[in-house]
Amino acid sequence: RDDSIAIHQDADLWLAKLNPGQKVERTVESGRHAWLHVAEGKVTVNGQELAGGDAAIVDGRETLSLNTLERAQVLLFDLN
Repeated sequence: RDDSIAIHQDADLWLAKLNPGQKVERTVESGRHAWLHVAEGKVTVNGQELAGGDAAIVDGRETLSLNTLERAQVLLFDLN
């Protein structure tokens, strides 16, 4: 948040650069929504395989379990 671009919205943006075999989890809090965008590489999100250019939407309280199949970069938009 410090020294970042202001967008005047209740949103957080996370970037993850992941190596093959890495696992990451993030819980979307109740009342929030998330948009996960795979910028490059391949991952599975809650068991669903996604590749560069693919995205997933999560509503409500849910945990995103990300497993990296090959080197990847993903963006997670945590929105209200």
